[in-house]
Amino acid sequence: MIKIAVPTKAYAGLEDVVSEVFGKTKTFTIVEVENDQIKN
Repeated sequence: MIKIAVPTKAYAGLEDVVSEVFGKTKTFTIVEVENDQIKN
């Protein structure tokens, strides 16, 4: 399993909008990927 941190603009999880600026983002959404599928 791999965990990926995606910079996001709010607190909507997988439904959130990706932030354009990695260093100044409000939140990160942690995505767990297993067998090429998002698990959580």
